[in-house]
Amino acid sequence: MRRKAKFKSINVVPFIDVMLVLLVIVLLSASFVQTGLIKTKLPKGHSSANLKNKKIKITIQADGNILFNNKAVDKNSLKDMLKGYKKDTFVYIYANKDLKFNSFTNVIDALQESGFLNIGIVTKK
Repeated sequence: MRRKAKFKSINVVPFIDVMLVLLVIVLLSASFVQTGLIKTKLPKGHSSANLKNKKIKITIQADGNILFNNKAVDKNSLKDMLKGYKKDTFVYIYANKDLKFNSFTNVIDALQESGFLNIGIVTKK
C-alpha cells in the first residue's frame, strides 16, 4: 500500500505575514537609531582666534527691543549698523522665546536687504 502525500504544496501565507511583521519591527527600530553622527577631531589654527571678533550678535528681547552687539538700537538704525560689516560676516540671532514673530521678521528682513547670508538662530538645548 502506497502512502499518499499529505501536502501537495506549502502554504506560504503565514510565512509572508511573519516576514511583514519583522519588516515593520526593523523599520520602526531603525528610525530611532541616530544616523549621520560623524565624530571629527578638528585641528587647531592660528587664525581661529580672530574669528571670534568677526561676528554680529543680534538679541531680540521679549518686548521687541533689539540689541546689536549688546547695544540698544531700533530697527531703522539696525540697517545702518550692518553697513559697516562685510556681507560674509556671521550673524547670530538670540531671540526670546516669548517674542512676537513680527519683530523677528523685521530683523530677518533687515539682514536680507543688507545682503547677509550667514545667519544663525541660537537656541538652547
